[in-house]
Amino acid sequence: MEKANNNTDFKGLFKDPKTKNFTLWVVGLTVLMIIVFLGINQLLCIKDFGQLGDFFNGIAAPVLALITIVLLYNSFLVQKEELKAATKAIALNFWIVISTLFKNSRKHNLLKQ
Repeated sequence: MEKANNNTDFKGLFKDPKTKNFTLWVVGLTVLMIIVFLGINQLLCIKDFGQLGDFFNGIAAPVLALITIVLLYNSFLVQKEELKAATKAIALNFWIVISTLFKNSRKHNLLKQ
């Protein structure tokens, strides 16, 4: 049995230079925000981790919400195109079945005569 082609393969995700640069920027800015927020001397102070979580939640939640909206819209567009293609295929199959039935009925009528 052949293995189906899986489009969710992330092996080549970071081969694109734009994606790699974006990832490096995000990681770098995250580390910089941690250092600035906590300070180098207070990095191991546990009482500030709650504030750090609130800080990142305040920044990450709107960004993730925007990404979710973009992906949802993209999913809508893909489904819309797939629906058009499926509708065309169903209409084509319908007319093929009708024409086949018509040809068979004509042959049947000719055989009776």
